[in-house]
Amino acid sequence: MFFTSWLFLGFSRSILIKHPAENKFMTLVTEPCTFVKLTSDIREAVDLTFTDHANGLLFIKETHNPSQVFNISSTKKLRLYAFSGLETQQFSLKMVDTENYVIMNRGECLEFDQKTSYILLKPCTHSDYQLFTIKESWSENEDVYPYDNKYYENNFRQLEPETSYHYLSEPTYQTKNPVTNTTRSRYAY
Repeated sequence: MFFTSWLFLGFSRSILIKHPAENKFMTLVTEPCTFVKLTSDIREAVDLTFTDHANGLLFIKETHNPSQVFNISSTKKLRLYAFSGLETQQFSLKMVDTENYVIMNRGECLEFDQKTSYILLKPCTHSDYQLFTIKESWSENEDVYPYDNKYYENNFRQLEPETSYHYLSEPTYQTKNPVTNTTRSRYAY
C-alpha cells in the first residue's frame, strides 16, 4: 500500500527516521558530499519533513534547511543534496507492518549496508535492513522534550501547575480549600 499526502498530515512537524534492526537514527555525515548514515546518539539525528509532489511521491527535506533533500547519488548512496525535483529525489513509503516502512525510489528500496555503513538503494527484499520506523522527533527525544503530549498540545503550557512564580520571582503556592475544593493563590494578581 503506497501512502500519499493524507498519511502525512500527522508528520507535518519534524520527524526522525529510525532503523529498528540497528536501533539507530539517520544522521548526516559530511565527507566529500553529505551522506546519510546511522547514529545511536539521538541528538545527532537529522530532523526531516515530508513534502508531497504532484505525482503522489514525496520529497524528504531537512527541517532546518528545506532546500536540501534526500537524493540518490550515481553510486546509489543516500545523500543530502540541493533540491532539483528530479526522480532521484522522489520517494514513496510502503507500510510493511504497523510500525515499519520501506522507503522506495524508482522501484528499489533503501537498505542499510553493514559493511560500508551507508544507506544504499537496492532491489526490494523487505529484509530487516530495508525496514525503517518514522517517529515524530519531539516524542522520541525525551532528553530534549521531557514533557508529556498534553504539554505540547496546550501550546507548551502546563495545564494545572502546582507552583507558579510571582512577577518578582517570588514563589506563589497554590493551596486547595478543603471545604470549597477550590484552588487559591497566596498572591492576588
